[in-house]
Amino acid sequence: MKINCFLFFFICLFGLFACGANNRSVLEEQVTVEKNKTILIQPLGDFPASLVNSVCAKIKEINPHAIIGSPIALPQSAYYTPRKRYRADSLLNFLYKTVDNKNVIVLGLTYKDISTTKGSYLDYGVMGLARRPGNTCVVSTSRLSGKI
Repeated sequence: MKINCFLFFFICLFGLFACGANNRSVLEEQVTVEKNKTILIQPLGDFPASLVNSVCAKIKEINPHAIIGSPIALPQSAYYTPRKRYRADSLLNFLYKTVDNKNVIVLGLTYKDISTTKGSYLDYGVMGLARRPGNTCVVSTSRLSGKI
């Protein structure tokens, strides 16, 4: 259980650093730069509050400016009916529009399956996606089901 929670936290943390990086820099440098930014942890849909609180507590160990947003519904416009999952790129666009402050990094958390286009795969399932450079990322626990 603890190993899988650690894995989920690591994925979230990786997404946050991917959001803020403009080039390939050393992880320590990224941590220093990102400490000045607020991290909005945005639950999507019925994401478990206990897991949101755990993620927030771990992120606050690195950046004390982490806050939790009120849960918001997943946008129907991001739903990909043929595969019954949400498009991660559409979720990034949705999250980007929720915050107009560029000093805020938005981490969207969902338990629904998400996907993106990768090469010749129109709908490739992923655990998370981030804009690079950018200030939004989304992480899904769907592919960790039963493991956290």
